[in-house]
Amino acid sequence: MLNHSAGVDAANFDFYALLVQVSQAIAQADDLGTALHGVLATVCQHTAWEYGEIWLPNQPTTATISARYLYCSPVWYGQPERLNPFRAVTQTTQFAWGIGIPGRVAATLQPEWHPDVRSIKGLTFLRKEAAIAANLGAALGVPILSGDRLLAVLVLFRSDAHAQVTAEVNLISSVAAQLGVLMQLH
Repeated sequence: MLNHSAGVDAANFDFYALLVQVSQAIAQADDLGTALHGVLATVCQHTAWEYGEIWLPNQPTTATISARYLYCSPVWYGQPERLNPFRAVTQTTQFAWGIGIPGRVAATLQPEWHPDVRSIKGLTFLRKEAAIAANLGAALGVPILSGDRLLAVLVLFRSDAHAQVTAEVNLISSVAAQLGVLMQLH
């Protein structure tokens, strides 16, 4: 039962309930990959986001001259089979800093929301054809940080077009902050 006298409304209750469930998924995991998958599953199962993925930065060494790019981790979540072809394209894609949703989030260290990826023009969304085939609409990318150092980028998709909701961005940013603490420990 909600305690309205304490100033907790239904929207805030859902926010805190999801954060508790995310914390539980992290605490119950035996390793980082399991924790990341558990968090993606929890977020997707309890929100309108249907597909989630984690993008990781490459680790160039001083012995190599390498551009900074992101590659998709093996950790992802998505239920409907219609998402499998999108996942297949994703697994073979890398993003340079500043390119695509993951690359722009990595470059700016700021969340990025697209109301409908199907309407993006040009090379701004490199997986557009696969997203259209999978019937994906809105997208949200959020950085996972340790201070001002990028650890990863969380990207979520849903099938409907949807205008940005600040509370949703804040919620997913809070989840990303929890993931940042977890990833920093591993």
